[in-house]
Amino acid sequence: MEQIKLSEFFLSRHNKFALVVVLGATLLLTSCGGGGGGGNVQSSSTNESATASNQNTSATPNTSNQNRECVNTNEGCLTETAYNDRIANLRTTYSSHRGFTNQWGLRTIKADSAWAKIQLKHGTAPGSGLTVGVLDSGIDKMHPYFAGKSIDEHLFSGASDETGTESSHGTAVASVITASPNDSAISQGAPRGVAWGADLAMFAVPVGSGDPDRHEPVTPQAIQTRDTTWASRVNHMVNWSKNGRSLDFVNVSLGFTGIIDLYSTTQLRSNIGSTISALAQSGSNDKTVFVWAAGNSHSKECEPSDFGSNTDICITNNGTDQATRPYIVNAKSPGILAGLAARFPELRSNNVSVVAIDSSGNISSFSNRCGIAANWCIAAPGESIAGAYFGPDDNNVVIRGRGIFGGTSVAAPMVTGGLVLMKHLFRDQLSNTDLVSRLYATADKSGQYSNRSIYGQGLMDLDAATSPVEFTNISTSNVVDGSGYSVQNTGLALGNAFGDGMTNSLSDQEIAAFDALGAPFWYSFGHLTQAGIEPSLSTRLNAFLNQSQDTHESQNVGHIFGTKENHSVSRNSEPLSLSLTQGPELTEIQGHLSLASRALMMSRNVSDQWGINYFTTKPISGKSPVSAVELSFHGKGMPYTLRSGMVSEKETLLGSSSSGAFGHLSGRSAFASIEGNTQIGLWKLEANAEIGSLNPNSQNDGLLTIESPLLTSAFALRAKRSLSTLDHISLSFSQPIRIESGRAQYYIPVGRTIAGDVLHQSGAADLEPTGRQIDLSTQWQRNFRQSGDFRLAAQLSLQPGHSVKNDPRLTVLAAWRMGF
Repeated sequence: MEQIKLSEFFLSRHNKFALVVVLGATLLLTSCGGGGGGGNVQSSSTNESATASNQNTSATPNTSNQNRECVNTNEGCLTETAYNDRIANLRTTYSSHRGFTNQWGLRTIKADSAWAKIQLKHGTAPGSGLTVGVLDSGIDKMHPYFAGKSIDEHLFSGASDETGTESSHGTAVASVITASPNDSAISQGAPRGVAWGADLAMFAVPVGSGDPDRHEPVTPQAIQTRDTTWASRVNHMVNWSKNGRSLDFVNVSLGFTGIIDLYSTTQLRSNIGSTISALAQSGSNDKTVFVWAAGNSHSKECEPSDFGSNTDICITNNGTDQATRPYIVNAKSPGILAGLAARFPELRSNNVSVVAIDSSGNISSFSNRCGIAANWCIAAPGESIAGAYFGPDDNNVVIRGRGIFGGTSVAAPMVTGGLVLMKHLFRDQLSNTDLVSRLYATADKSGQYSNRSIYGQGLMDLDAATSPVEFTNISTSNVVDGSGYSVQNTGLALGNAFGDGMTNSLSDQEIAAFDALGAPFWYSFGHLTQAGIEPSLSTRLNAFLNQSQDTHESQNVGHIFGTKENHSVSRNSEPLSLSLTQGPELTEIQGHLSLASRALMMSRNVSDQWGINYFTTKPISGKSPVSAVELSFHGKGMPYTLRSGMVSEKETLLGSSSSGAFGHLSGRSAFASIEGNTQIGLWKLEANAEIGSLNPNSQNDGLLTIESPLLTSAFALRAKRSLSTLDHISLSFSQPIRIESGRAQYYIPVGRTIAGDVLHQSGAADLEPTGRQIDLSTQWQRNFRQSGDFRLAAQLSLQPGHSVKNDPRLTVLAAWRMGF
C-alpha cells in the first residue's frame, strides 16, 4: 500500500524573497493490507500543511482527542467509533432474533441495547451470574422456557407446588424476567426474558383470586392480621443466600386490594409496621430492592360507600355501561404495598412501583396510575405480553406452552429484569439503590411520559440506563463525586524518544471513568497514551527549506540548528549573536537540543576554545516553553568537540505533552556529547554521540509518576563532500534521541465500591521502547550561485518511532528556491 502526501505551494521569506515548491512524500514500505501498522506513526503529521512562513512548526504533540479513548470489551479494545458500530451491529442481531420479536415490549424498553453492551463487555448472556427473586404463586420448574436454569423454590406457609389445574401466575411472571427458551420453542412464538441469563429464586405464597370486576378496598384492620406473616416473608427473602449469591431484586406482582391514597401514614404504621420495618432493611449496606406491580384497579366497578370521603377515587361512570356499572375506580395511585414509598421515606430508595402501558405506548386502561407515588413509580409494557403458560387448556388438560398476559403483574418483571441487566453490566459496583436512582434518572420523560401523575418517572429506557450520562470523568479523588477529568480530554502524547515502551506496558491495563450518576465505564489506559510522535513533516520541511544555502555562510544570521557548523566556535564571529533556530535536518543528530527547535538562540564565544549557546522558545507564539543552555569546548589541535548542557521543559517532557487526568509534565535534562571529524580524500566524515539524563518534575498531580532519572542516547554518523563547486552531497546514519532505561509508576481508578469509594490500582510501566529507530539519509544540493538552489533529500527510517512493530518509512523532500 502506498500513501503520498503533497504539501501546498507557498511563499517563504528567508534572507531574501524566494519562490519555493516543496514536495513531501511519505512512502510506507508495506504490502497492501499487511504490515505492522507503521504507517500510522505519523498519520497526523503528514497531513499538516507545509506553509513554513506562517505556521507553528513545533514538534510538541497535540493532545486533542482523535478518538483516542478506547473502550475495553470482551473482543478487545475498541475506539468509541468502533465500539458504537459494534453495539449497533449486535443490536441489529438481537432485535431481529425471534426470541426478541416475539415480545413487543423488549423493543419498547430497548433491551437489545443492554444485551449488546453486556455481550460486548462480558461475552455472557444478560443476567448471567445473578439470581433474581420472585414472590408469587409458585413456578413450574419443568417448563421448557426454564430449561437448564437454576431455580430455587421455597414454599411459604399455605403455599403448594403448582399443579397446572389453574393457570400459574408465578410461572408467567418469572418467564418475563428470565425465560430462555430453545430455538424450537422460539420458532413457535416463545420470547426471551429481559434478563434471560439470570437464575431464579421463587417464593410461593397462597394467592386469592379476588373479584376480577369489582374493587373492594381492604380495611386497615384486615391487613393487620397479615402483618407478621408478610414481615417474615420479606425478612426471609432479604436474608436468602445460596452458593454465595443473595437477592438484589425481588419481583412482587401481587398485593392487597386498595389504593394507597385511602390509607394514612398512621394507619399503615399501626397495622403493618412490622412489614414496613422489614422492607426498610435498616442497617443494610446494600438493600434488596422490591419491585411492585402497581395494580389493575382502574375502571373496575366500585361502591362509593367503601371509600368514605375519598370521592375522587370511586367516581361516576360516564361510559355506555353506566346502567350496569354506575361507579368505577379512578385508580390514581398504586395499591397499598406498591405505594408504601409515598408514605414512608425509609422505603423510597428500594421500593419501585410499576404501571403498565399498551403496545401504543399509552397507559393501559386497567392500570393504576403513579399518582402520589410518582417519584417512586415507573412505566413498562404490560399488555399483550407473551410468557410461559402452565395450566389447563380448553379441555382442562394441563399443558405447558406460550400464553399472552396483561396487567401490571407482567409490567413489573420487565423492570425487575432491567435492573438485573444494569447490575450485570456495571459489575456489581453500583448499589442496588443507586441502580434504582439511575433507572429513574434515565427513564424516557419526553412527550406523554412527562405526565408524572400517570407515568411517574417515565418509561423505562435500558439504552439510556446502560449508557454514560452527561460525561465520563476519570476521578482524581477517593470518592465518586463527579470530579475529575473527561476521558475525551485526557491524553498523553509521547515524544518520539519514548517510542512504544509506555503504551506497550500499559496496553492491558484498564482504567475506570464515572458518569454524572456515578456509574463506572471502563477504558484502556494504554490507549490514552499516544506513542512515539516525531517532529511533524512541516517542521522538517521548514528546517530543510531554511538551512543555509552556502555552508560557508556566516552562522550569526539565520542559524540552522542541528548542523555541526552551527555549534562550532567561530573565531571571527561577534562576541554575542542572536538567531532563530530551525528543526534538525534529516542528516543531523536529533538529540536533546532538538526539543528547542524553532527557538531564539543567543551565542557567545568565551574564548577561542569555549563557547556558550542559550536557547528559549518563550518569545515564540504557540510554542511550549523550553529553555536550554549548551557549553562547548574545542581544544587547540583536538579532532573533536565536547559539549554539555541542560534543557528545561515547563509544559512537556522530552517533547511529550499531557492533558486532563495525566496532570502536568515538566522536567530538566542534562546531556553530554562528543563530536569529531576527519577528512578522507574528498569526504569529510563527522560523528556525534550523546547521552543524557532526564529528571522529571517530582510534582505528582496526575495518573503517572515518572521515576528519575531516565537515561537517553542519540548518535549520528555523516559523510559530506562537494561534487563540484555547485553540487554537494551528504550521507548519514543516525539514531534520534531514545530512552534507554526508565520506569513510570501509575495509580489509577479501576472501579468503585457500592459505597461510592473509588478503587485504585498501582503498578509500574517500563519505558524502554521495543525498537530502535535508525535513519539512513542522503541529501543533494545544487547551487545556482546568486539565483537560488535546488535540493533533494531522502530518509529511510527503520523501526520508526522506536517500535519493532512499525514498518520502514521513506521520506522524500525536494525544494527549489529562486531569488528575486
